[in-house]
Amino acid sequence: MSAESALRTVLLAAAPVVALAGSRIASDRAEEGWPRPFVVFSRTGTEMHTDLDNVALAATATVELQIWADTRAAAELLSDACQAAVEAAGEAVISRSSAYDPDLDVEGTILIVEWWED
Repeated sequence: MSAESALRTVLLAAAPVVALAGSRIASDRAEEGWPRPFVVFSRTGTEMHTDLDNVALAATATVELQIWADTRAAAELLSDACQAAVEAAGEAVISRSSAYDPDLDVEGTILIVEWWED
C-alpha cells in the first residue's frame, strides 16, 4: 500500500479527524465547493533504503498535509487530530508550520510526515 493510501486510511479511521473534517481528506487537491475544514496531502519526496547489494528494502515517503479552515483555531484543532492519528500509526510528523491564503482568506497548518513503506 502506498504511503498516500495508508495515510488517508489512518486519517479516516481516526474519530477526532472525521468529527472535524468528515471525509474531506484528499490527495493533491480539494474538491470544488468543499466546506472547510479539510485536508489535502501530497508526496513531496521518497528516500529509497537499500542493502549493500543495492537491493531495495524499503522507502520513506515524505508527505505534506495541508489543513485548511476558516480560523486559525479550527486549523490547529484539526492539525492536532491529524498529528495524533499519524503518530498513533507509528509514523512521524517532522515539521509543523502555519499558512494563510490571502486570495481565499483561509487559515492553514502544514504538517510534514515521514511514512515508511516496505
